[in-house]
Amino acid sequence: MKKTAFIILASILTGGGLAYLISYLIYTPVIEDYLSQINNKNNEIYQLVQINCNLEQAVKQKESLVQTREAQIGALEAESINLEAQLSSLEGQYTSLESDYKKAQEE
Repeated sequence: MKKTAFIILASILTGGGLAYLISYLIYTPVIEDYLSQINNKNNEIYQLVQINCNLEQAVKQKESLVQTREAQIGALEAESINLEAQLSSLEGQYTSLESDYKKAQEE
């Protein structure tokens, strides 16, 4: 009886060990493949995050450049208005002097 129980127990343990070994041999490459795929996806995500950070930095730089250019354009527009006013004033003075000159010639 003990011998039979020992044989049954040894058979069960051997069968369990073989089942574990077979499942290990079957599923280990599958799990390693999944882990490799997860690692590759993680690397892709990291690269995309880096690209996104670089793009955000580039956008901030471009926005800063646009703001600087807009300020320069505003200053140039104000200067243009000022110069147009000066030109108009000088044209008025020229017309007045020309009129005075004609009057002086007639006298």
